[in-house]
Amino acid sequence: MTHPSSLEQEAALFLVRSQEPGWSDADQRELDLWLEQSMAHKAAFWRLQDGGARVDRHLASALAQEEPDSGFPDWLRGRFQITFSRPVTFLRRPTLLAASLMAMSVAGYLALTAPEPRPKYTQHMTKFGQIGKLALADGSQVELNTESEVRIANSRAERTLWLERGEAYFEVAKDKGRLFVVHAGSRSVTVLGTKFAVRRQGNDITVSVLEGRVRVTPGPGPDAGSTTLIAGEIAATDGQSMLVSADRLAQIRKNLSWRFSMLAFDNISLREAAAQFNRYNIRQLAIEGLGAQNQRISGSFRINNVEGFADLLEQAYGLEVRRLKNRIEINAR
Repeated sequence: MTHPSSLEQEAALFLVRSQEPGWSDADQRELDLWLEQSMAHKAAFWRLQDGGARVDRHLASALAQEEPDSGFPDWLRGRFQITFSRPVTFLRRPTLLAASLMAMSVAGYLALTAPEPRPKYTQHMTKFGQIGKLALADGSQVELNTESEVRIANSRAERTLWLERGEAYFEVAKDKGRLFVVHAGSRSVTVLGTKFAVRRQGNDITVSVLEGRVRVTPGPGPDAGSTTLIAGEIAATDGQSMLVSADRLAQIRKNLSWRFSMLAFDNISLREAAAQFNRYNIRQLAIEGLGAQNQRISGSFRINNVEGFADLLEQAYGLEVRRLKNRIEINAR
């Protein structure tokens, strides 16, 4: 007996050869002999030749000349049962073969040409003071800073995320067949193989590249261009404007210390340092007076150790510290 896959292969070889310039009368006779061997041969060849469009007509004409079981493979006899919505009369068993072959052909065509279903989305967020980690299906890693939210498209065809608010750090697994794109406000960040972070505060977007490269693209429009960032570069956007700073690798590492539940300060004002602590702690720091606000601070601190930070300000900097229930007030003496 002849298996359908080998029939399809033989039919495909004949079809390819018949389209070549050197196709001869002898080749045509060989094809004719092969077609006359069985109805299954004819069905396989016609399905490939016509894409299924005229198979029914070919078979109806040919079957009118065939004996009921002429050339019909034993292994296919009695194997098919077809239900129709209105009465249809089949005079010979080979017609069942034709219908089954057509059904298989159409099903295969639809499976190959039907568009992929719209991707489903999942949302992930962190609450006040919380830091979260996500492992994506492709092996990429996402870490969310406090009060952050991402939406992820789950699809075989794309790797797309939307940073709705807050800050996220990405370590992207390589996949040459699918881009990894992060949308943040009006900006899109396309990964070219990298570790990077995106922070969104309303329409202000900051992209920091720790390793590799990314391409930052503004919103749609005829004047929309793109900028490629490499390791150590930070792009800060304000509306349609974008400022790129280079050689900032050390600063990027400090900015990402939240990933390890740390805050790293390098000669920043006490007002800025307090704002960082206040993103993670219910007990808030209130810096009173310009003298205290402009005090410069350096060092590394645990995110939740606001009490220890206040003690340091009191002992090492000589600042006045007043502790209330949910508030610590700092002022110059």
